[in-house]
Amino acid sequence: MNVDIAMYAIVFMVAGFTFRGISIKKIFNAYSYLCVTLMIILFCLAMYYYSFDMNTRLYTNVIISTFGAIAGSGLFLLICKRLYRNNLITEALCFCGRYSLVILCVHILEHSYLPWNSIYNIIPSATLIIIIKMIIILLCVFIIRRIKILNYIYC
Repeated sequence: MNVDIAMYAIVFMVAGFTFRGISIKKIFNAYSYLCVTLMIILFCLAMYYYSFDMNTRLYTNVIISTFGAIAGSGLFLLICKRLYRNNLITEALCFCGRYSLVILCVHILEHSYLPWNSIYNIIPSATLIIIIKMIIILLCVFIIRRIKILNYIYC
C-alpha cells in the first residue's frame, strides 16, 4: 500500500468518524429535502464530470470528488435504511447474502462458459440479459441447495 492512497483513505475514515458522532437524524429531520438534494447533486457532479479512482490514483478534482464520494456513501446509507423497512426486499437481500459464495461461484461459471457474446447479438436488451442471468444464477442456487454434499460445503 502506498502512502498517498493511505493518506487519502484517512479522509474517508475521519468523515465516517465525524458523521458517527453527529446526530444525523436531527439534521435530516430539519433539512431532509435540502440534504438529500445536495447529496444527489454532489454525487452526480463527481460521478459525471470528475474522476476519483484510488486504484489508478486518478483524482481530477480532489475536493469535489471527495465530497461526491462521501455524499454517495450517505445516499447509499439512506437508501439502505429505507429498503430495510420493506420485508420482501430485506428477505431477498438476506437470501443473497446468505448464499453469496454460491452466487459468486455460479456467476463465475456462467460468465466463463456461456457464450454471452452470441447471446448479446440475439437479445439486444441489456435489461433482459440481466434478468436471464439472475434467473440462471437463482436456479443454480436452488439446485445446489438440494444436493446434500454441495449444500454442506457452500451453504
